[in-house]
Amino acid sequence: MEKRQPYRTDLGNEPTPSNRGAREARKINGGPGPSKLTGAFERYQQAVAEPRVRRMLEGQSAFSREGPLSAWLVIWLMIFQRLHAKGTLAVAVRELLTGPAQALVRSSARATAEPLSANTSAYSQARSKLPLAVAEQVSDMIFASLMEQPKTLAELGEPMFLLDGSSVLLPHSEELVAAYPPARNQHGVSHWPVMRVVSAHDVVSGLATRPCWGPMYGKAAVSEQGLAKQILGRLPAGCGVLGDRNFGVFSMAYHAREHNHPCVFRLTQLRAGKLQGGFPPPAKTDRRIRWVPSREDRRSNPEIPAEACVEGRLLVFKVPVKGKKKLKLYIFTTLNLPAEDILRLYGYRWNTFTYVPYRDGSALAQTRGATAHAGCPIQSHGGEGTGAQRGGVQSHARDHE
Repeated sequence: MEKRQPYRTDLGNEPTPSNRGAREARKINGGPGPSKLTGAFERYQQAVAEPRVRRMLEGQSAFSREGPLSAWLVIWLMIFQRLHAKGTLAVAVRELLTGPAQALVRSSARATAEPLSANTSAYSQARSKLPLAVAEQVSDMIFASLMEQPKTLAELGEPMFLLDGSSVLLPHSEELVAAYPPARNQHGVSHWPVMRVVSAHDVVSGLATRPCWGPMYGKAAVSEQGLAKQILGRLPAGCGVLGDRNFGVFSMAYHAREHNHPCVFRLTQLRAGKLQGGFPPPAKTDRRIRWVPSREDRRSNPEIPAEACVEGRLLVFKVPVKGKKKLKLYIFTTLNLPAEDILRLYGYRWNTFTYVPYRDGSALAQTRGATAHAGCPIQSHGGEGTGAQRGGVQSHARDHE
């Protein structure tokens, strides 16, 4: 077997062909040059205008100097890195050298005799210098662009978004431990900082809003419901929201109504019993109720006025479960659809779990060892702007299967 030569970083020290960097990028990744992510770059170009990103950066010294990587290009490489199966810095640089983004390298850099290097250091530093506010604005621009032609549900006539919470283990650093305290028990303190995150995914396309996050433990710990209140304001007006039992509480129903989002929330048996008057409602229940906050609801959510109430329906279904006895589902909704349509809407939550592999395992794998900081702990805002793009790419792929 031929011995592989060590990767060189001194590509600019001697005359080389103009495609030397591209060949190095292909060698270190063991794959072909062009990207296989069909349509992603074109969608990014449509959604995010480069002049607009330049205006966002006015007065920001980090990107004021001339160089091959503009902020617009760095954001695309971050998105590409998250979309790619390997998810490494090297595959992003390979995309720069061999993909369609090569034509958008700043002209001053292309005019020099030196070819672009396959070294990842410049890209890595550029990611770290990108302001978080710019990454957030670009994420919202991508989401808005992809939602211009939403895929509505036949039962609802509007998009439906699933609220879902999870936890992410972050790289261990002094800054992250202070901002996102690790779990602790009677045996001591864990090593990894823990972040709680809530996202909202379109149940048809998998398209995601910009997530909300906060510490899971410590004095500043936030709940999934608290983060979900923030994310409701990022959803398209009039769309529906769907949630499991963790979101089936009065505060979520109240804030969904205040944001003009019809809701379908699963309830615990205990909560359904309280709404019924003290005993669990039987199967096939479909009755209108007036949900008022309890004293505990008011204590946990002081922004809710004492006279607040949410009018809706309490429904109970018995659904078959393979190999087990039938499962009782307790549902609260503000929709006026037939009961069977409400049950069908709730079933869409499993589509998102199938199509959007962002759960704990993958999140942990992509954050350990990554550059992160307390302001944006996932890969120096590598997670920003990518959930929407990833959902849009998956939707585009399914449309062409």
